[in-house]
Order: sequence, then structure tokens, then C-alpha cells
Amino acid sequence: AQLGKITKNILDRYGISSDTLFNTIIESNNIDSSWAKVGDTVIVSFVGNELLTSEQIEIVENGVIVTSSQITNNENYSLSFNGDGSYLNVPIGEYSGQNNAISVEAWVYVTENTNGPIFTVTNTQPGGGWNMPFLSINGTTVYGWLWQVNNNIPLAYTTTTGWHKLSVTYDPNPINPSNNLNFYVDGINVGNASGQYSPSGNDNYWSTYNPGAKPSGVNSYFTGIMDEVSMWSIALNQEQITSNLNAELNGLCDSNLIGYWKLNSGSGDQIIDYSESGYNGLIYNDVAWNTNTSPISSN
Repeated sequence: AQLGKITKNILDRYGISSDTLFNTIIESNNIDSSWAKVGDTVIVSFVGNELLTSEQIEIVENGVIVTSSQITNNENYSLSFNGDGSYLNVPIGEYSGQNNAISVEAWVYVTENTNGPIFTVTNTQPGGGWNMPFLSINGTTVYGWLWQVNNNIPLAYTTTTGWHKLSVTYDPNPINPSNNLNFYVDGINVGNASGQYSPSGNDNYWSTYNPGAKPSGVNSYFTGIMDEVSMWSIALNQEQITSNLNAELNGLCDSNLIGYWKLNSGSGDQIIDYSESGYNGLIYNDVAWNTNTSPISSN
């Protein structure tokens, strides 16, 4: 891995811009000071100026250590679920528990056997209580659904096999009230409807397990591969969706992001939120990291 890119990724992760630094010092046990190979240990130290926030000063003064395992994990991964009790669970706060403008997006690898809730919002771990599959799939048919919108009928679209980005957006106070729920596949609007979302009224979780209401034929546990999941505090329009279609987001630079999960860890049982919210979660029961990833470019 190129050390300059590693340093930039660290700065981006903690919201530190280069103009807040007097100096950056990179140390490596590799004789080549510009590259790191597997097994190297890299120490990146920053010297900051008065423009740093108090939180950033603590990071800068302590320095940041990047090990070879973290360098390896800058590669792209996705998550694979077996449908037999494997699931993820991520706290996402109270925003989705209110009738707010919201958007949820996820890449999914569509096959004839892909099935289950991709993004269920639930107020009870791991997926019981009040629950709603904002995004779900049954084979090549994908669904977007918010409780009670469109007379409580999910929007459905049949697509092709392979990687596809699904986006569902909702605005309780739209300019055009006839289509305040919109469903997109690969940036193309494939369905819209009207109505008012009836939320849980509580703090919620994102789960891939949903024993409750689901479109017909959708299983309770997700079977398949997903990647690059995000939740927003606005109803994204088509231009915004297509502008983010083929690249990773910069979670620390968009205040409208509630959560952004690249699903790139490559090992372990933790899911990292790359937005400012810090909504990290866990995977359970043989969820696997996969190198079959969505066709996006990395930042």
C-alpha cells in the first residue's frame, strides 16, 4: 500500500484537513519509505496547528499507528449471509423512528437465490417488535417499502442478475404529494407512490433479520451478498443518487448521512460506520467477508 494514500485515509477518517497540520511524519520498518507491504508496521504522526478541534488535537498528539492488518483491510470486501440464522444488527438511533425525510441505499448481488431483508428497521434486537423492511429481495425481484405508504403495498421491480444499487427515498412534505415515496435501481426510478410513513416512535436498529411483515416470498433471514449501505436524513433525488452511484461516499463530509457502512473490514465481527454518527454494529452466526464486491471506485 502506498504510504501517502494510507495517511490521506487516516486524515479523512478523523476529519483532519492538511491545512490544520504543520507536519506529517511517517515511519516504517520497511527500507522503502514510500510503500508498505504485508507484515510492515507503519507509524504516522501528525503535528497540528491552532485550527484543529479539541478532539482532533487528541488524535494528533497521540499519533496514529497503522498495522499491516489494517493496510490489508483497505482492500474492498462485502458481506455474505447464508440465510440460516446469520444476520447483522446495527443501532441507528431515533431518526428512523419518526416521520422524517429519509433515504436508504444498498448494493446487493442479485441471483435467483438471493432472498430476504436487506435493510430492516426494527425497534427490538435482533429484529422483532416493530419492524419494516425498507429494502428486501426475492430472487430477481427487489422491493422498497415504508410502513403504511402506498396503502401499505411495497414497490416492486424485477431486475437482472449481478450487482445492483437499490435506493428508497421518502419525504413526508414533498413538493409533489403524489410521489413522496420513490424506489430506484441503479439510479433509475422504477416506482413511486404516496402516503405517510407510520414509524416505530422509538430508537431503532438496522437488521437483516425480520420475522414480521415482509413482501410475499421474502424470507426472514437474508441470503446473499451486500455492500456499501447508507442511510440519509433527506429524500435523495435522482441526480444525487446517480452522482454517488459509482464511488465510495465521504461520510465525514456530508452532514445528511445518518450512517455509512462500507462493509470493508475483511475480518472480525464488527461493522464500522464511516459517518459522523458512529453507528457501529455486529455480525452474527457465520456471516462471511467476501471479495465479490460492488462495482464502485474507492476513495
